Amino acid sequence: MKTMTITITISMPDEMDAELAAPSGDAGIALEASSDDTLLSSSVLARIATAPIAYRDVLTEFAERLELEFGCTVAVPTSKREDYLNVYSGKTRVASFMVRDSNQLRGPRAEIYCAPENAEAHPPAEPDLHNGRPVQAKIYLGDEGAVDAAAALVRIAIDEKC
Repeated sequence: MKTMTITITISMPDEMDAELAAPSGDAGIALEASSDDTLLSSSVLARIATAPIAYRDVLTEFAERLELEFGCTVAVPTSKREDYLNVYSGKTRVASFMVRDSNQLRGPRAEIYCAPENAEAHPPAEPDLHNGRPVQAKIYLGDEGAVDAAAALVRIAIDEKC
């Protein structure tokens, strides 16, 4: 007998219990339930899903860390660009990051809105230059070490701006 697998995802409020019971008798149907523990919104997860496969886990880890460790909100911007996400502490934007590979081929680029001189203490971050003038920190999120450095810089941006 051939089988077909169908996955149905249902978002439920936190206070509801997501229990499913298999039908009684020999109906030939198996139901399986699982829960998703991420804090990220479905629109943020959908945006991360457009990233190259090699970077999806590191981008998800970065976004979740910012929400869990610093209480930040990661959000899809209202602009027409579909290749980045914004990070807010309260109503203040403290960072943004791409969900596509950079032209540097070092991973998606993040811009952290802290003083650019903070980049030096958090390699592989570097000052981000606009018209030759350092204005913020930038870092390429190619691995977990870069995520650690970027998270430290977001903490600094929050301290500086909020």
